[in-house]
Amino acid sequence: MRRTARSNAIIAVIGYGRIQISPHIDSVITEFYINTIGSYWDKERKYVDEHYANIPFPFEEIKTPYFVNEVQWTIEYFVGYLNTGLL
Repeated sequence: MRRTARSNAIIAVIGYGRIQISPHIDSVITEFYINTIGSYWDKERKYVDEHYANIPFPFEEIKTPYFVNEVQWTIEYFVGYLNTGLL
């Protein structure tokens, strides 16, 4: 950024956390996420779990409004998502 961006440029960093569906399904996903595959995550995964609030970022932060991305998926699409390992 410092080398290539224009003066007063803005960088937008966008990411997402774990999927949320319903309390029951979320508890199953959380169990799998923490107890089954949790030890395989790299140490930087904590930034996802902390909603990127504590990521080291050497620029001034501009506060933004809270944003939620809601979608309607078929069961087939959801299973495909789970199979990508992007929990």
